Amino acid sequence: MNHIKAMETYADKWSIVGSRVTCDPPVMDTDEDFLVYINDPVKSLAFIDDFIAGNGWRFDGSAIFDYEVGPDENFKSYSKDGVNLIVTRNEMFYKRFMAATSVAKYLNLLNKYDRIGLFQAVLYGNEWFPFDRKNDLKNKWRPIETAPMDRPVLFWASAYEGLPGFQTVCQYHEDAGWCVDELRNATFWMELPKEPMEYGMIDNSELALFESCLATQETEGERIARITREVSGGGSD
Repeated sequence: MNHIKAMETYADKWSIVGSRVTCDPPVMDTDEDFLVYINDPVKSLAFIDDFIAGNGWRFDGSAIFDYEVGPDENFKSYSKDGVNLIVTRNEMFYKRFMAATSVAKYLNLLNKYDRIGLFQAVLYGNEWFPFDRKNDLKNKWRPIETAPMDRPVLFWASAYEGLPGFQTVCQYHEDAGWCVDELRNATFWMELPKEPMEYGMIDNSELALFESCLATQETEGERIARITREVSGGGSD
């Protein structure tokens, strides 16, 4: 049974979502995303047991990177062979997700970060993390799906349910994924800065000289008073 047949069999509603349907021209070099609503808990369990389990589907967050939804109890995400399923039993979540999709399509939001901001606002009422999309590579913040899995890196976890966003060091775990706490998932990453010794540390003599310069540094008022005395012929102290 393929995913289309499974959705037709178990789902109350389902729809193709993501940049393949919201963008014109469509983005074809990305995964194909499906939003699946299954209200009946028996059908939901059967969908997992009969279709997902044992058929190579991976439970992860890869389906939600284009929206940065969650983490929460409203959905589960599964991926396999370039197909992502966002499965929910919350009808309001489904309706809001589809509303955000329709707005993104109407506005033809071609920039990924614009789409993420829209979904954050519609689904959670969140303000979007102030990300300079024109200089994302320069600033080194990158989408979480591009993060390396073999080493620790610096992560940004976005605000969620009144909790502020924060930065932390994290490494991918095969069971926990990119989770950095129980409520907030890492959504962006950047390389760790160099250790202090790699930059070179200031020695005591340099520190003493620096502190001496600070101690003798003129304030703006002192500088103006000194120049005034010199111009008037009074000389400097």
